[in-house]
Amino acid sequence: MNNILIITSSVDISVNEVCKELDKLGSKYFRLNIDEIIFGSNFSFKKNDKIWEYFFKISGNTIQNDTFNVVWQIGTIELFTMFEKKMNNVIDIEFSKRFIKEEYRQFLLSFYILNRNKRWVNGYQNVISANQKMPNLVLASDLGLRTPKTIITNNSDEAEKFCSENNWNVIVKPFKFIEFENRNNLYYAFANKINETEFHKFKNNIALAPTMLQEYIEKDIELRVTIIGDKVFAVAINSQTNDISKNDWRIIDPSKIEHSEFTLPKEIEEKLILFNQFYGLDYSGIDLIIDKQGDFVFLECNPEGEWYWLEEILALPMAKTFAELLNSYQILD
Repeated sequence: MNNILIITSSVDISVNEVCKELDKLGSKYFRLNIDEIIFGSNFSFKKNDKIWEYFFKISGNTIQNDTFNVVWQIGTIELFTMFEKKMNNVIDIEFSKRFIKEEYRQFLLSFYILNRNKRWVNGYQNVISANQKMPNLVLASDLGLRTPKTIITNNSDEAEKFCSENNWNVIVKPFKFIEFENRNNLYYAFANKINETEFHKFKNNIALAPTMLQEYIEKDIELRVTIIGDKVFAVAINSQTNDISKNDWRIIDPSKIEHSEFTLPKEIEEKLILFNQFYGLDYSGIDLIIDKQGDFVFLECNPEGEWYWLEEILALPMAKTFAELLNSYQILD
């Protein structure tokens, strides 16, 4: 039995819990924290003829070519946020920070490609593909799931026409969750409902970037569906009882919203599993809503969506399920 390589950050609580479960199973694993690699690691990659030999030494562990056959990378797209924050503490020159960050990014991408023959959970390219809102909506529709009416445009007249056709009952949302800092203040881009007055205030800005607008569907309940292997954990999030969380429940501390386990109709569950299979995902977090008429509506998929808060609130065995999934690949390979 070979080892599992876990690529993550030092502050990921969910990984801590999965590691505890792996310990119970007697699984062997290495943890590679990207935010520690810049100051806490020692590594070399060496090419001899046609063979690449390498080692990583980090946190007292040594990782070599043949010491692992399963790779779990969590936070593929966001890992460098922690890396960048740590680098900011010791490097002042902006160009140097950008150069070092990009060199590490390209180096790790090479590492991923060199190890593409390993069993990945989820595969790097799979995550990139599955993290796109436009293809997600198309695939969900093709699978027979209802999706909101949507326009993505940089044409303000087309945007205005779409809003008018939907009686100005629309929501604007970013392509991805964005966090940025300005003058020591953190700002976030969430989905927001907009009216006609607000639209005209910012209408000219639409030409600056792709803008996603969707019909606003009145919700009865929101669902977070976490799929781990062939296990489906559906949770109802009662976001509509709080004015702050009505448009986007991520704005608020989730402990302030009622959560409950939910049983999906078999037909919906099967379509969501097919969605994962299309992208080759072992794991994903999918957001749905149930409208006032009781219909299920697909919103989006996050191939690396957070889940541990659901385990904390509802005592769902998600970390255990994740560990069992990783362990099953470790044994099979």
